[in-house]
Amino acid sequence: MQDDQLMNLLAEHVANGASLAVAGRRIGVSVFKRDALWARICARLGEQVR
Repeated sequence: MQDDQLMNLLAEHVANGASLAVAGRRIGVSVFKRDALWARICARLGEQVR
């Protein structure tokens, strides 16, 4: 699965109330991959995150 797809799945789980840890487990990625994906999501959102 590509990173963009994983980012969408991760964001969807978090938006539906899952913690970041639970969302990462649900999509089957490591803690390191999850954190990297989350960092990319935040970077793309920019000022909206703050």
